[in-house]
Amino acid sequence: MNVRGEIYLAAPNGESRVVQIESPRFTIGRGAENSLCIPATVVSRSHAELIRVGTDYLLRDLGSTNGSFVNGVRVTEQMLNDGDTLRFGSNGPEMAFRLIKADSGAVPAHPRHEQSTAESLIHSLTGQLRNPQADVSEEANLRRVLAETHLNKGDFDQALEVMARYNILASFSNAALMDTIARVGRDPVRKLQADDRLVGPAKLAYRYGIEPTYLIQGCAAALSFAEPGDPQAAELQKLTKERSAEYSLDFISQLRPWNPISKLIRDMLREPK
Repeated sequence: MNVRGEIYLAAPNGESRVVQIESPRFTIGRGAENSLCIPATVVSRSHAELIRVGTDYLLRDLGSTNGSFVNGVRVTEQMLNDGDTLRFGSNGPEMAFRLIKADSGAVPAHPRHEQSTAESLIHSLTGQLRNPQADVSEEANLRRVLAETHLNKGDFDQALEVMARYNILASFSNAALMDTIARVGRDPVRKLQADDRLVGPAKLAYRYGIEPTYLIQGCAAALSFAEPGDPQAAELQKLTKERSAEYSLDFISQLRPWNPISKLIRDMLREPK
């Protein structure tokens, strides 16, 4: 996409520090594992996240103690506009959000978002999903954000319906695709990234009290995938052998050793075959 988000933080010397929002889910909090670490006592360990939605960005509070604010208003979920002032914690540090064209640095001609409600966000996401998505990963991201919004409202059936319509297993029912294990399993390092198809949904399920048994099995399989012709598989096997599965999950998936999902994956790897 030709549009990117940036955060401008005031540095102690008066200059601005620019942080580019490079991942689809950019986390903010006091913990060192976040995309942006803010070492302030008013900031929760996992405080908020910025989620890319098409060419827009959604700020979502992650149940922080002291709240997330956009232009001085406390929000749970809010679509951001270029120039919005963000603050994490009632007296926390302020920063500016910018939305710019990657090639020219100009501000894109976006319609401004009003204060978001769950209903307006659902309406916006549903509208985007009515248009065919050029990238299947973009559709998956839209559906995930929409499902989370339904879950936050307590609409569990709606959330399940949204996710059911994106059935990645449908590809396996098409005999013409001839997907081999080597093809499906290739590039395991990419598939084990923090917000990719295995670890991202596993974290979402665990967040809502669902033990993601089959996703955990998928993560364990990816971590064990050994295909001689796959450079990523060779790199992953070397890393895990020289260090440990715990280290690989920490380094690749950003799952710290104490994370319950990391423990579930490692327990799965220790089970007798």
